[in-house]
Amino acid sequence: MEVQEAKLNDILTHWKRDKSNLIEMLQDVQEHYRHIPPQVASTLAEELDVPLNRVFHIATFYKGFTLEPRGK
Repeated sequence: MEVQEAKLNDILTHWKRDKSNLIEMLQDVQEHYRHIPPQVASTLAEELDVPLNRVFHIATFYKGFTLEPRGK
């Protein structure tokens, strides 16, 4: 799967790169990709200066998120 840098940048910009909006950013990522791709989680962690395990903790804690691609 190709990560669309422009889309991810749009999401980060929309939420003002504020780490307190991480859940909302993950929702937008999942809406776009239909899951949370590992490379996107890594980029979010880097851009927001949060540990990668925090991003994965949130993505696995909430039932609405998935790390596996879903059908349309």
